[in-house]
Amino acid sequence: AILQILANQLAINIDNSRLFGETESRLDEVRLLYNFNTMLTTTLEQTEIYQRSARAFNTHLQGVRCQIFRWTDDRNGVITAVDHIPARDNAEQSPPHAPILLNLSNHPGALQVLNTQEPQLRHRDDQVLDPAAEQFLLANDLHSFMELPIFYGEETTGLIRLYRQSNQPDFSAQEMQIGQAMS
Repeated sequence: AILQILANQLAINIDNSRLFGETESRLDEVRLLYNFNTMLTTTLEQTEIYQRSARAFNTHLQGVRCQIFRWTDDRNGVITAVDHIPARDNAEQSPPHAPILLNLSNHPGALQVLNTQEPQLRHRDDQVLDPAAEQFLLANDLHSFMELPIFYGEETTGLIRLYRQSNQPDFSAQEMQIGQAMS
């Protein structure tokens, strides 16, 4: 009887420890989102909002490059609003990137994310990866990327791509959720 009571207490304590860990993790996520939102609302300049967002995505989700795209006027493509590479932050007078235009007829995966508003995780070795996306990954020594829609209400307004290199782990389900909340 005493052993059963001790076993029950042990099980309860283990479960409480698990619940406490989950609660701390959720609190960290809420704190991250609060700080992210606060940081963005301290400026009204659109370019600065894009820059801050890209930096935050790279920092909090361990990206090596973050591109934020917005629809072109004709809706046949998306163009970079920002292309942030943290390794270049400290470089003296790093040249700005020329805007990157993705023709959506060559990027059906990006078009799918824009139309469905559902994020995707893409790997360089995926069978269904768009050839243009695969070429970009290879040319820039990247392994994978998280692709997130940006939407306001029901309307999709753009797309975020957050990249990792082959020496980094794949994005986790939790990171995908945080990315969705941040977008």
